[in-house]
Amino acid sequence: MKRFIGFVGVFMFWVFVLLPVANAAESSLQLHDSWVREAPPSAKVLAAFLSIKNNGKKDRVLLSVEADGFEKVEMHKTEVHGKMTHMVLQKELLIPAGEAVLLEPGGYHLMLMKPARSFRAGDKISLRFKFKDGELVAQKAVVRKSKMGMGGHEHDHGEHAGH
Repeated sequence: MKRFIGFVGVFMFWVFVLLPVANAAESSLQLHDSWVREAPPSAKVLAAFLSIKNNGKKDRVLLSVEADGFEKVEMHKTEVHGKMTHMVLQKELLIPAGEAVLLEPGGYHLMLMKPARSFRAGDKISLRFKFKDGELVAQKAVVRKSKMGMGGHEHDHGEHAGH
């Protein structure tokens, strides 16, 4: 019996020592400051922003994102051509080793399409990020009022016009 208790004690020690190390090594990615811009209740598209940091030694590639309460999520990049702003669909997003990529207004961002309901400031939306190596990372984004308006900017959402 003493031998069994000793074994359990050693086993539990290693579980508590190695488990945090294994989890820390599991992902080299850090997702920070996730937020979704509040939109009018009738909006068919919302924009999400965050920072993705790759602390690893290998480049990582974001393939897709899912969001609870939305039909689909697309990755876009804002490009300005003359006086027109265009949203360009991105099939994937490279997160270089040792660097952070900002998804922010006027740059890369996520388009959350066809919400099942309206979202107000303070609501939380669960996001799931799928990377090329198969890793899935979950993150909650807070809906908040935009600090900057969209006034004066013309936007072309390509095939999403009218949304």
